[in-house]
Amino acid sequence: MSIKQIPHYDVAIVGAGPAGALAAYEVAKAGLRCVILEKECLPRYKVCGGGLIYKARKALDIDICAAIERELSVTEIALFGSTKTYRTPPQEKPMVTMVMRDQFDQLLIKAACEQGASLIEGFELKVLQTHSDGVDLTDASGRHVSAKMVVGADGANSAVARLGAWSHFEAVAPALECELTVSDADMARFSGTARFDLDIPKDGYSWVFPKGQHLSIGVGRFFNKERINLHQTLDTYLAHLGLQAYADKAVHGFVIPLHPRKEGAILGRLFLVGDAAGFADPVLGEGLSSAILSGIAVGKAIAASGVDLARAQSNYQKYIDDEVLADLATARKLAGFCYLSPTMRNWLMAQSSERLIKAMTRIIMGESQYQDYQMRFMNKLKFWQ
Repeated sequence: MSIKQIPHYDVAIVGAGPAGALAAYEVAKAGLRCVILEKECLPRYKVCGGGLIYKARKALDIDICAAIERELSVTEIALFGSTKTYRTPPQEKPMVTMVMRDQFDQLLIKAACEQGASLIEGFELKVLQTHSDGVDLTDASGRHVSAKMVVGADGANSAVARLGAWSHFEAVAPALECELTVSDADMARFSGTARFDLDIPKDGYSWVFPKGQHLSIGVGRFFNKERINLHQTLDTYLAHLGLQAYADKAVHGFVIPLHPRKEGAILGRLFLVGDAAGFADPVLGEGLSSAILSGIAVGKAIAASGVDLARAQSNYQKYIDDEVLADLATARKLAGFCYLSPTMRNWLMAQSSERLIKAMTRIIMGESQYQDYQMRFMNKLKFWQ
């Protein structure tokens, strides 16, 4: 195939998850030629807890009602091995909106395509070549696409990052999840809150997310200080929950990046978003909100640039500097305290539970950031020491 025959776009987006779909939505809405390259055929199952916090939901200008499984105005934090439980006060807006990613992602992709974005499915990126005025992308079957800029929205194991010469992540958090069909009594017991159990595993937490007709249950660890069998931890947690009976226990594994890429999220004509960039929240261990927010941000950055590379780079870097890096640095400190110092954490929660729950509620609702509480947190830590 000659260069002239290669389909050419202003922007090629690799990955059809929320980050990629929303980047495409913003770019296409501005009238730019945009293509989404997805290695699977949609809709496809995606391993994810599916808890969309309000901070990200309120950033969407797309109606997602058709993909909502359940809306929860309360979250609950329990301490494993203790009877102590902390609950957030009910909110007027849903703190956590439960979605199944196959439906949610498909809905966002549809919205992007309605704005003019193209979608190519079954495109497994194998070759990425950058030249003076664009990037050529080739899939496993030899299909070619070229674009002036490329957005890597293809997750923690990003092909764009690997082929674009980014180094590996410094640390990732392993996690397991299963979707369980449970009894009506158990469904009723867990249907009212998004539940988090700290200290199982010791350096992480477990969760129960009620969906429409089943529970999403998982375990994740954020600091690998010792070897453990995460599958056994999941079994221990299921026993702890006291489920009467359950079916459809298919366990899926995934990883959550805990640090942004050390080279940054921009290399030449390549831009990374979401988990590909390492923007996941190290405290909550969730990447869905950062995927949504950074996908929107990179789309708007490119759209506002008029497809000028230097301006697009500057626009997106400003978002990263202003909204992402400082807050993630604070969140990493808090995560280390939360998961590696349980005695101090439990003391602090007992002393200041109302204020801590209020602060976390405001963060989840998008009313404040972690860095807004950094000084108060450090003063509490000094008092303990």
